[in-house]
Amino acid sequence: MKFDDLDSRQKQVVDAVLKSDGKTLVLGGPGSGKTTTALWTARTYLESSDNNPARVLFLTFSRSAVSQIMSRSPGGVSEFPDQIEIVTFHGLAYQLLREFGRYSGHGTTPLSIQSETRAKLLGHDESKLRYKDLIPGVLEILEGSERIKNLLTSRWGLVICDEVQDTNTEQLRLLELLASRKLLLLGDGNQMIYTFIPGVSPERFQQIRAWADTEIELLPTSHRDPSGAIPALADAIRRRRFDDEAVLDAVDSGRLTIHFDSDVDDCAARIGELIWQQLFHYQRPLCRARQRRLPFRHQHCICLSSGW
Repeated sequence: MKFDDLDSRQKQVVDAVLKSDGKTLVLGGPGSGKTTTALWTARTYLESSDNNPARVLFLTFSRSAVSQIMSRSPGGVSEFPDQIEIVTFHGLAYQLLREFGRYSGHGTTPLSIQSETRAKLLGHDESKLRYKDLIPGVLEILEGSERIKNLLTSRWGLVICDEVQDTNTEQLRLLELLASRKLLLLGDGNQMIYTFIPGVSPERFQQIRAWADTEIELLPTSHRDPSGAIPALADAIRRRRFDDEAVLDAVDSGRLTIHFDSDVDDCAARIGELIWQQLFHYQRPLCRARQRRLPFRHQHCICLSSGW
């Protein structure tokens, strides 16, 4: 993929980040090109000799997301392995605690982490950190030492945050402290999946939107589905508009099956069958698979067929 292949909104994002400091929020649905846009922004930033420091930090939520971002990386980004760091929030916090933990009472010995499961079963081992201690520990260091804060803010000239709608209060505060110059936020209010975590809510996302200096919404197209059928269908289902043209067309073509007022067990069996079909289709290994009953709270069951 070449830079010229980006659409007008994606190029607008690259220009906005490169031409001025501040917080840029990019909104877009699944497949709209947020990750691709961010990686091209990173690449263009690193190619510019005017930017100092020429380093980029890309924060995300899971290790699987890290690998997905790397797999989508345009060829040019792989040319800067020592200048772009793609890591999870907790992974970064652990790195920083290992580097600066001695300034907050953790000593010079290597840090070890106790899983939440072990902590619940065996009790918390005071000599070990829990995952929930990592980010607060880093915040304590950054807020308590102006020297360390300045050192870290000078380490990355561009900080990128994926799925910003799912950041909680601590993660957002970490972004504020680390990104002193350019901060690129990628978000989609319709994909907020961590609302069970304190600090993650639609209201908080609106605050993030108000906090950003610039907001750019990508074009309502899907690069994974150039026809636009899947985004239109997903939006209609989300709004429960089952008489929408996108839904009717998908039903007529056999790509979508809708079962109204289905029995819970029947609903679970149908969805389970589709999941198994997809897993075998992509030849993904199945480890320790278990059959389990899935809870459904809605009367309407919508099953996408493997034709999608």
